[in-house]
Amino acid sequence: VRSENQETLEAFYRLIQTECDAIAIARRVKFEFDRRMDSVPARMNEQIVSTLLEYSRNLGLPVELISSGPGHEASVFANNGIPSAMIFVRNEHGSHNPREAMALDDFMAGFELLYTVCKEPKWLR
Repeated sequence: VRSENQETLEAFYRLIQTECDAIAIARRVKFEFDRRMDSVPARMNEQIVSTLLEYSRNLGLPVELISSGPGHEASVFANNGIPSAMIFVRNEHGSHNPREAMALDDFMAGFELLYTVCKEPKWLR
């Protein structure tokens, strides 16, 4: 569940609980949840994000601006005043999945973007 809006996250959490309760009754099963992992949504630094988008286009990489939502280290940094952004690399089965399948070429494209942006620090000024 990803969103930059805390209210949306809360609404979705309540929806999940409601659906699980209904399934439990209908199928006579029980859902047990671990401790809820929660963090405050964070906005990434607009200057860094726009720079990453520009350099991605210049490198001929596919560009898609997405919300990551909470849970990444970048949100901890951003919420503590450290300018942050993220580069996502295509993954066949999505991240946090035991069957993750990232192609080495895709990884290298993400690395090339990071390297290119970092070697030209003019955008940091």
